Amino acid sequence: AAVACLRVQGADACDGDLAWCDGSSRAALERQLSGLRGRKLAWWLDAPQPLRAAYARGSRLDVSVVALPAGTALPASAYPPDSLVLATPLLGEPAVHRPGGSGRSLLAETVTSLAGGDLQWTGAPGAASALLQVVLLPPSLRFSDGEAA
Repeated sequence: AAVACLRVQGADACDGDLAWCDGSSRAALERQLSGLRGRKLAWWLDAPQPLRAAYARGSRLDVSVVALPAGTALPASAYPPDSLVLATPLLGEPAVHRPGGSGRSLLAETVTSLAGGDLQWTGAPGAASALLQVVLLPPSLRFSDGEAA
């Protein structure tokens, strides 16, 4: 479904700067991501810092699992403003903030669609958290070799 979002560009576009993304393809991707859950694994529960594992990577696509030990934060990642970032909590209570923003988490209990920009992921104190993150770049941009999302 993520690859379909990259291929289709039509009149049924998303709002704002995401006009390159076909609305029905995006909705299909959100449906596939909803309801996913994870489980705590010992290898990352006591990690001293957040971990990111890339599941799939392409020139315009990055699918990663972000593991956040209790109370940790992943440094803010800067995505182009017209990129599409989808995230869904897998376990715990992960949060996403825009640095300098209101402090209220932008992450819902289900799939959250965000326009790019600076995003910082944090884990709740006292409990490990994890989320699945999908980043889609617009047709004019590509991830450079070795660039982490």
